[in-house]
Amino acid sequence: MALFGNTNSNQPQQDGRGSQNKRNVAPLQPNQPATQNYNQTNQQSTNTATKSGGLFGSRQFDASTTNAPQTSANSTQMNRYPNYYEDADSERPRVALPQQTPRVDNNAQAYDTTASNLNESPNMAQSRSMPAATQNSDAAVKPSANTVTNDNRTPIETAAETQSIGNYSDGQARSPWKQTQRNLVDLQGQESRLKDQLKQELLDQRSFLKHDLRQQGLTVINSPANTGDPAQKIQSQIDEVNDGLIKWFGTKKIANHVFFNKRRSYFLLDDSLNLNTDTIQKGVLMQLRKLFDDMQMPLGHISTDYNDQLSSVVKQLNTQGLMTRSTKVINKYQDLQEFNRNLAKQAKVDVPMTANMSTVHDPENNADKVYDQDQQLLMAIYYQNDHQIHVIEHFRDNTVISRDIFDANGAISATQYFDQVNSKRVIRENFYRTDGSLVLIKSYQDNEPYIQLLSRSNVLVSVFNSELELTLWWLTNKVFNGNTTILISVDSPLYQPLLALKNLTVEVIPVLSNYEEHTEIVDQLMNVQTPVDSILTTQNEAKAYIEKNTQHDVDISVLPKVDEDTNVTSGQTRF
Repeated sequence: MALFGNTNSNQPQQDGRGSQNKRNVAPLQPNQPATQNYNQTNQQSTNTATKSGGLFGSRQFDASTTNAPQTSANSTQMNRYPNYYEDADSERPRVALPQQTPRVDNNAQAYDTTASNLNESPNMAQSRSMPAATQNSDAAVKPSANTVTNDNRTPIETAAETQSIGNYSDGQARSPWKQTQRNLVDLQGQESRLKDQLKQELLDQRSFLKHDLRQQGLTVINSPANTGDPAQKIQSQIDEVNDGLIKWFGTKKIANHVFFNKRRSYFLLDDSLNLNTDTIQKGVLMQLRKLFDDMQMPLGHISTDYNDQLSSVVKQLNTQGLMTRSTKVINKYQDLQEFNRNLAKQAKVDVPMTANMSTVHDPENNADKVYDQDQQLLMAIYYQNDHQIHVIEHFRDNTVISRDIFDANGAISATQYFDQVNSKRVIRENFYRTDGSLVLIKSYQDNEPYIQLLSRSNVLVSVFNSELELTLWWLTNKVFNGNTTILISVDSPLYQPLLALKNLTVEVIPVLSNYEEHTEIVDQLMNVQTPVDSILTTQNEAKAYIEKNTQHDVDISVLPKVDEDTNVTSGQTRF
């Protein structure tokens, strides 16, 4: 059964060489019944003349009728369209003369068409029902030279109509260059993708090698005597990568990506960590979270300001999606007070009460006010939402003299003492460990040391003249180690002091946004004397600018984009 209907029972036979005897089929006239036998032999005049030589080799022509090319007696090739020639005895390429229709590509897959949807004659539909071996033969169907049509179409046009039902559409068959062009475009796209991949891999490799060189504290000394030196071996690999960049991209002056080592600890450092964050700050926090989540690495947070409600803040920031999974939060005061070493709930706060005292609840402030027998205010006790005591203020003559602050565990965290002349001025602060021992004394009196650090036995450890001095001491002695990397906004008050530290043992990665507003800092980052080797930025423009103008090798990565509604390219970046 043929694909497009019944065919004549006379099928083309194969000769002894396994090839089919191919026949000529003249296009049917529109009113002629579709009864033509496909295997009918097209008898031609035996008077032939042989034309030899030239581009097409030996040919036989009908000398008595139309001079159209004929197949030889022994040839199994089908006749071509007029003026479409092929060497019957060789694999020489076919050549189509101008204004002729090329053959259909026989390698393409056939598609289902019918006479009804092509508005063609039944005879044309029958012509498609030829056996596949004949229909897809290497030769195209040639119309008879004496064919007469009743619609003023030439045999060539009728043959082209027949051809249009082949494996390609008529437009495609007459335009093989379009497929070639598509193939070339595909190759160009593949080349572009491969070059992008190669660039990424080369820069990643160079980032890793330079990171390894820095972490080992190695210095490259170019001399024949140092060819076996570890630093020289790493440098030779870097040189090889640079050669690849020059070969494929014309330059090695391309900023590496920032390399992140999963064996290191990464922390975002700033003076405070709170919920009062604007859109800019939240946008950058979300970008950093996405960056580290994609690498399946945690990003810790280090804050230095005192916050007795820090645990609650961290929970809410996690709820808002501004922190990575398994985030480690370190706070200077909580660390010195050993807060995380004793997370168990403390016993209920013991508030001293006597029989002559009375209590009045203040629902507006969620507080209890305690009065003596003369109705003088003695204490104001403020509660957290879970009815746990948060603050107790002590009064004398209706003036506050001190304030006790309790942490989330119910332990006393700090006590503030107020000036009796100006009750709004704090003159001293005491900070306690969770076991009740005194750890810090901060005095705001001119004749006393500003900050005193005490041991558990109340032995003086050190004295500091500023909060910043205490912070840098704590970072250096309690937090930093050789496996620590600090991310810090260039807007942070700790940024410049951190870079100024002598014998800095940590890697510092600045986070830069709005480079146009930080020209001085950008100039520092591009200076060869800077201790910074890596930069994170929120702007592609900042990366391009630094990459073009830097005086030293620097790694730069642009933070990934997140929510389109979050503005991360304007304003100041403060964490």
